[in-house]
Amino acid sequence: MQDEKTHGLTRRSFIKGAATLTAAGALVGCSPKAENLEEVKEPEAVVSDEIYTGVCRSNCFGGCLLNVHVRDGQVVRTSAGDFPNPEYNRICSKGLTQVARVYSADRLQYPMRRTGERGAGEFERITWDEALDEITDKWKAIIDQYGPNAIATWMNSGNFGTCTGGGFAGIMPRFGAVMGFSSIKGDIDAAQGFAATKIYGGMSEAQANNEPTDYVNSKTFINWASNPTISQPQIVHFMLDAKENGTKLIVIDPVYNATAAKADWYIPINPATDGVLAMAILNEIMVAGNEDQEFVRSHTEAPLLIKEDGMFLRMSDLGGGANRRRCRSSYWQAGRHRSLCRMGRGVGRSCGARRGESSVVQRSCAH
Repeated sequence: MQDEKTHGLTRRSFIKGAATLTAAGALVGCSPKAENLEEVKEPEAVVSDEIYTGVCRSNCFGGCLLNVHVRDGQVVRTSAGDFPNPEYNRICSKGLTQVARVYSADRLQYPMRRTGERGAGEFERITWDEALDEITDKWKAIIDQYGPNAIATWMNSGNFGTCTGGGFAGIMPRFGAVMGFSSIKGDIDAAQGFAATKIYGGMSEAQANNEPTDYVNSKTFINWASNPTISQPQIVHFMLDAKENGTKLIVIDPVYNATAAKADWYIPINPATDGVLAMAILNEIMVAGNEDQEFVRSHTEAPLLIKEDGMFLRMSDLGGGANRRRCRSSYWQAGRHRSLCRMGRGVGRSCGARRGESSVVQRSCAH
């Protein structure tokens, strides 16, 4: 092909000229020039992190093991610790953000005394000695005048780090018991947990559940009024493993949430109708004769007699007036009056009611 000419410049001569200029520029760029170079400093040695063992203190009660990375006396990050059972090696966004919680500008780090009207947000910093003196002087005055029961302790789930002494079995309840203080409980609907504690012998309402690794052995998993995908993400993989193994996942919740999206059967209910649904379930179980009568008789309140006012029938109601007997409830004799059965305590009694079918009820507070 003949080269096309434009004002004396051919395509081939243009390409050759461009290649020559490129090569020349590269050579110039590679030529040594010492006058513009700066002395390169050796990089400082990177300080290695010291790793300490810690526990996540979020409100999910997971108690996940954490590696706490410390550099120059400051916590810089957290990572998942290693459990003997690697299935529990996990860390979620709550555990990863513990550093931000420790160094938050809003964290209260010293005593503050209110100086303005309540609710005005006006405080002044005082010393620890001043704070301790003011508190104990006030307590002593109240106890001298009214007795220790006039002082009450109250705590709720905003700082429920079980491993750090929070919760119903932590520092505050023990301290109050030693001092003789009254106790104000939070408005938490924990009936299922307390019932399971009595039935299965758990240490507290938060520990009276199946271990998550046991979920895979259940045939039915009822997730009632809980959204663990958000509130307890560290256990969700156990639930999904069980589902893949054939466990039927049932979610009961007024809100169609992330956990409900994984359900085999989602049951939407109106808010505050949980008790009605639970009693209806119990009725169907008993009408069909599917309750485990020996289990109910031995481990629940079903054999207890109920008076017309809804209270338990006491021995004192039958003529036994001695103090030692007034707190004892009267029972039906085994094998008699089979038409009466009080399961009690709402949702918690639906666990394991159908013979031959293992069930798990999971209920928690979302934070």
